[in-house]
Amino acid sequence: MQDWIAMRFGLLGLVALAVGVAAASGNGLPRQPNAIVVENSHAGTPAWYGAAATPHAIEGYTSEVSAAPGEVVHFHVSTAPAERYRIDIFRLGWYGRVGGRLMACLPSCKGQARGAPRPLPTPSADLAVPERAYWPATNAVRIPGTWTSGYYEAWFQLRSGSESGRGSAAFFIVRAPRDRHDKILVQVPVNTWQAYNDWGGRGL
Repeated sequence: MQDWIAMRFGLLGLVALAVGVAAASGNGLPRQPNAIVVENSHAGTPAWYGAAATPHAIEGYTSEVSAAPGEVVHFHVSTAPAERYRIDIFRLGWYGRVGGRLMACLPSCKGQARGAPRPLPTPSADLAVPERAYWPATNAVRIPGTWTSGYYEAWFQLRSGSESGRGSAAFFIVRAPRDRHDKILVQVPVNTWQAYNDWGGRGL
């Protein structure tokens, strides 16, 4: 439950890295297509930037900060009151200036899941909030080998109730396969994400 507005505007500063530079093989062989350039040639999906729901109407987080192809990312979603929802997963990039591309939907792009309210963590006497809410995993996705490394957004969207169509976001990273060697590395500031995360009633 990161501050998704601040996160999104901050991530836009990294989109320029996603334009990519074709890498030479260095061994006399023909240059191989750069995976980021190929990915950014796809059509984007403007819906990655949706309207925010009111606090706690729908929110969620991932168990994993990052995952490589073949690994699983688990999602933990709460809706208060209980409503139906869908998770749209976008990769953030260039895409002709659109900013994101729809990669998958959970449970499906035409389906919906039944949500339930989950308890908020109680701050301790010194106002510290537990690092995880320990909600049950409600959805999961196994990262396909076709997904290009980069920033991914899970958009938790309400599909019923008075705020249908609105949602909130969480972010995770898809890492490159171990046998891929790139010249640019983006280091994710996870601690900074949490420093500006005021979920639970208090941020740093």
